[in-house]
Amino acid sequence: MLAALLVLIGLNFALSIWARKYVEPDTPIPVAWSETGMPERFAPARTALFYLPVGSCVVLPVHLFTPGGTNAFPLSLGILVVLIIGNWIVVRSALGHPPRLSLYVITIACVLLCACALQFAFLHHLG
Repeated sequence: MLAALLVLIGLNFALSIWARKYVEPDTPIPVAWSETGMPERFAPARTALFYLPVGSCVVLPVHLFTPGGTNAFPLSLGILVVLIIGNWIVVRSALGHPPRLSLYVITIACVLLCACALQFAFLHHLG
């Protein structure tokens, strides 16, 4: 279980490191969008490309050090997948491909619903 979380965190960092080669450090990159899909907030590339991978590192200690955290594996996995999708949106924007937010919102909602269902089944199986 821990290995899966580490692989996802590594994938998130690898995606940002790869994109960093193609973007100047001070290039403004959208990091927040309105409901119409227009960028609302920007950050320099050196910040924008790494804030979600660094944020994904927060999931690991929560998973490891929270009482019963190992029972939260499906939910931790779902959160990491959502953070990778968010990072993918930022990376695509950095490379000049505006995101189709409706597709990503649906995908994120499905991932979180599946993670919650797996979490329920996982805990029900343990109890």
